[in-house]
Amino acid sequence: MKILILSLLVLSTLSSEARAQMILVSDVDDTIKVSHVLDKDSTVANFPMLRNVFTGMPELYNLIVKHPELTTAKYLSNSPQKLIGDRHEKFLKINNFPKGDLVGRKWSMIFSGKNHKINSLRKFVKEFAPREMILIGDNGEADTEVYSQIRKEFPQIGGLTYIHQVYSLEGFHNKKGKPLEENQIGFATSLDIALDLLNRGYLKQEDVEELFIKVAPSILAEGNFEERGHAMAFPAWLDCRDFKVAELPTFQSQEAQDLLLQYGQKTKSRCEHVPYKN
Repeated sequence: MKILILSLLVLSTLSSEARAQMILVSDVDDTIKVSHVLDKDSTVANFPMLRNVFTGMPELYNLIVKHPELTTAKYLSNSPQKLIGDRHEKFLKINNFPKGDLVGRKWSMIFSGKNHKINSLRKFVKEFAPREMILIGDNGEADTEVYSQIRKEFPQIGGLTYIHQVYSLEGFHNKKGKPLEENQIGFATSLDIALDLLNRGYLKQEDVEELFIKVAPSILAEGNFEERGHAMAFPAWLDCRDFKVAELPTFQSQEAQDLLLQYGQKTKSRCEHVPYKN
């Protein structure tokens, strides 16, 4: 009898620990990789580029995975696994993203009419039974709807949803973005996510200040007409006119504080402007 009771207590503890966790799920194209998915010519030109990373996203993700409750990271792409899976794997490795499974679309899923991302997210929930999920995507295709659907199906799972606002609702040359769904948080660059996670207690201030010191100078030095081939925060085609800079915190480090204020001004100015290229 004592053995049975002890076994039940152990199982109960294990079950509790299994749920006391967090997972990070990220889209790839136009979320962490500069792809310009709403423009076929640009998408083709960007496909072979391995350094086309949105500035600061690897550093941000490496901070997020240090959270004591985060157990795994998944990179969820709607692209066919056999067609570009190797390319995306190299992209993740070369740009020093944290380790995590890349889950692309299988050929059978392409022709089945089923939604690859929704089905994959359901599998993640079943496998990990997470207490929280941090979902990161963009507003170019279906991430807003997919993430909203998953939140509705699993309302017991907490966490945050961040959407890269790379296209505006007004659109530029008929390239229109999707509107944010309920409780989704828009961002223009990696630093916006970091500031929000800091505000919500997910990241430590000293870590976010170090991130700014490391990443912000590159963003501030960036020109307006860059499109591909290296890390960038604001490719010329990016249309972030719907993004609004949030109230900025106060940093302890004067260097980080100065960079924070300059970053806020740069982002506000850039996102008030129409794209510099179609």
